[in-house]
Amino acid sequence: MLKFIVAGTGRCGTAYIAQVLTHLGVPCGHEWVYAPEKCYTDIDILGDSSAQAVPFIPQFDGLVLHQTRDPLKVIGSLVSFKLFDNPQFHGPAGEFIARHFHMTGNVLEDSMRYYVEWNERCEAARNYFRYRIEDLDFQLLRSIVDRIGVDVDDRRIVAALDRVPKNVNTRYSAKALSWRDLPKGRIKNDLINISKRYGYATEDSAQIHAA
Repeated sequence: MLKFIVAGTGRCGTAYIAQVLTHLGVPCGHEWVYAPEKCYTDIDILGDSSAQAVPFIPQFDGLVLHQTRDPLKVIGSLVSFKLFDNPQFHGPAGEFIARHFHMTGNVLEDSMRYYVEWNERCEAARNYFRYRIEDLDFQLLRSIVDRIGVDVDDRRIVAALDRVPKNVNTRYSAKALSWRDLPKGRIKNDLINISKRYGYATEDSAQIHAA
């Protein structure tokens, strides 16, 4: 029975955290249950890490681990991924996003709005814990494992962090963005507000590159 999900936007590191948790002894799939094409509720696994889980959070009774990533990196990666530019090209993933997110045809603004709306939908969880993937270290991972309720030796946590490469799902040359590149208006204001609330810088002290 599914006990927890890791949810967040696309390109926030769900594949990475799934591998980390599995390596340390907490079985976690990546889009195994919440896949783009359907929900495979018959899979017997402890957890699933998937951006596709977000629309189903209100009906989920287990623990929701809300994983966030720097907004400029997510948005830059989404723009390069071209999901909002041509969803039909992406098969089931494109069909899924078309069913659950309103696209306007403005790729950059849609990516910005998706970051805000998808993360806000994660906050609807009843049993909820939010963290930034950039902060993942021994102490944070220990806290996550304890919340899941699995007994894991400290040495396995250290080994998992050392073993899994952080670029496990880096497949695209992501667009480098700065806050100055984002169009002014309500969408940008909403993005700034949620970014501040999550603890991310919103000033251009230096150009931030997506990965």
